[in-house]
Amino acid sequence: MRVLSVRFKSTLALKDLEAPWRDVALEIATVPGLLSKTWIHDGDHFGGIYTFRDQASLDGYAAGPIVAAIMSNPAFSDFRLEQFDVLEALSTITRGIPAATASR
Repeated sequence: MRVLSVRFKSTLALKDLEAPWRDVALEIATVPGLLSKTWIHDGDHFGGIYTFRDQASLDGYAAGPIVAAIMSNPAFSDFRLEQFDVLEALSTITRGIPAATASR
């Protein structure tokens, strides 16, 4: 399993992003190999923590149209994408990998 952390700064407020991002959330939910996404927000910074089944799925998403649309939006800047391996055995102990997503 692989984790992708995506963070960026927005000139738009959360209240202006929630409605359009509901549609994006539905699209993200269909991404092949995606096990989960947690949406994050702190002040004018937004992003997500994604768990993917494998590197190929992560790579496909990172190079795909959803990320491209976010990165081309003039309201967003200061992008930071980081990838990590998941230590699955330890994460299972600490409930870092919910059973529902681990068995997908």
